[in-house]
Amino acid sequence: MKEILTKNGYVIIVDDADYERAKGYDWRINKDQGNGLHVVTLVDGRYITYKKLIHGFTSSQKALTINGNHLDLRRENFQLYQNNSDYFKAISISRELAKNNVKSKNVKLGGRKKNDLIGDGTGHSYSASYRQDTIPDQDEKISQFTGVYWRHDRKRWYSVIYHNNSSYRLGHFRSEEDAAIAYDKRAIELFGKEARRNFPELTNEELNHKFEIIYHKVRRYIRQEPHSPHQNPRRKHSKFLGVSLQQQNGKTRWLASIMHKTEIYRLGVYNKEEDAAIAYDKKVLELFGKTDKRNYPDLTYEEIIDLYTNIISQPKAKVEKPKKIIGNKGLCFYKNKNLWLAQIRINNKFFKLGMFKDKETAAIIYDHKLVEIYGEKAKRNIPYISIEELNQKHQKILEYMNDHPQQE
Repeated sequence: MKEILTKNGYVIIVDDADYERAKGYDWRINKDQGNGLHVVTLVDGRYITYKKLIHGFTSSQKALTINGNHLDLRRENFQLYQNNSDYFKAISISRELAKNNVKSKNVKLGGRKKNDLIGDGTGHSYSASYRQDTIPDQDEKISQFTGVYWRHDRKRWYSVIYHNNSSYRLGHFRSEEDAAIAYDKRAIELFGKEARRNFPELTNEELNHKFEIIYHKVRRYIRQEPHSPHQNPRRKHSKFLGVSLQQQNGKTRWLASIMHKTEIYRLGVYNKEEDAAIAYDKKVLELFGKTDKRNYPDLTYEEIIDLYTNIISQPKAKVEKPKKIIGNKGLCFYKNKNLWLAQIRINNKFFKLGMFKDKETAAIIYDHKLVEIYGEKAKRNIPYISIEELNQKHQKILEYMNDHPQQE
């Protein structure tokens, strides 16, 4: 058994008898569209795999590694399968071996640092960075339920179901059982009575009831949990339902809003997060009546009304209007002269309208000329003023230019 260093910095294991022949090629690791990785070399302008070139396997032969390590290319590590059923069973066994038995290590080459690959024997291998999310180690878990998996980066269970070559992600959960119940509910919707369930003893009513409890629990948990270290620390979310953060000019405001029958009701902007939550609860009671889907389910309707009355009696937060922006159409700034040039294009010819000290004056001159040529529907640089105001400002600019001819 000997080792060969590939061109992109990985180590493959070969037989002693094949070493002399294999070392004469420049081997590398290639990735296919399905994130599978293969040991290949370039021969006569075409990439050929190690199994085909050295071992002589054809594309029709179904060969898998026994120990699950895709980098172990010894002949004794390969096994051929005749029928598809045995082949697909061997794929699942090989992947479990790759997840539990294969370890990664670092290899340095040419000043670059690469991670060895972890293979499943089917052409699908994983780098050490991807291994953290897909291959469990000592601290990670393997689910006992169908369609339930552990996600390392979020420390949560998540469920996935496949139907008609499409995957449906059903969400992340704190407990393994909750993810399994979410899988069962979706499986019944897709496959009906033939669905493979984790809890076949539960009736449809019991399953729907448990799913409703889990759904509301997950929603509240997600809103109230602290943010993970990998998330953006500058981004802040509200812990209350129907409340979102708004930041303008460095000031923090809280917006209360609710959606009902495809319509969004904006309930106002408040200085305090709790005030926006009270406004949300008041609207929920008006739309849906008595329900526990509120921020303060322990408070009665009369208490919510009293709190809301005290809130609206206080001065509301003022939302500053965005500054009016002047367009750049037909304007050009000369940095060496510190002046703005106004010019208009007519029949592919440019006509200069003058040079001015400030941008607004140049924009008014251009807009006035534009309206004269193309009418009131023309797209102006200052669309928020009326045509009358535009004419008045244009007249004042002409009067000033007549009185100060040197200031043009």
